[in-house]
Amino acid sequence: HLMPYIDFLLKVGAPVERGLRHARLPVLLREQPDAYLPQLPTLSFLNEMSRSEGIEDFGVQVLQGLRMRNFSEPFATAGYRSPTLKAALEKFRELVHLDDNYISFWITAGGTIARLHMMNRFPIEPQDLEDEDWNEIMVLIAIVRTFAGQTWVPEEIGFRADISLGRFASEQFPSTRFVVGQDAAYITIP
Repeated sequence: HLMPYIDFLLKVGAPVERGLRHARLPVLLREQPDAYLPQLPTLSFLNEMSRSEGIEDFGVQVLQGLRMRNFSEPFATAGYRSPTLKAALEKFRELVHLDDNYISFWITAGGTIARLHMMNRFPIEPQDLEDEDWNEIMVLIAIVRTFAGQTWVPEEIGFRADISLGRFASEQFPSTRFVVGQDAAYITIP
């Protein structure tokens, strides 16, 4: 989960090794892409790197190209074999705990829309919540885009965090409504 961020940070010339050392994370992560890492130091690393490098909308910039093929092998295979978005989302709900046992995913429907909710139940520091919300949202968007096309955007995105929307995110989601202070991160689909 951390590798797309590290690749992005290296591409922009950020001092990744120093940041990893400061967060007390292994500096050889590129050689161990499947290593398990402690969540709080990892989130702290991401938060510190985005702030020190002045990267706004960090999660959106890093994960804009996220595709279902980037997910765990069991879900990517099952997701691509799913005949419909609904079937893929049901498979995601079934398998999400394999990637992170603190993640909850559920769907609520009403009227002409459904909300895809995702929440990390791990206690997260308030300063890390925006990055975590964007992670969850971009994963959901990647699943939907597999079926709706890569230019699809949600009508509404909900955040637990009180986000400060930057220029990059505004450009990626020009007609999307953003709602803050929610119980879980979510996107809407028709």
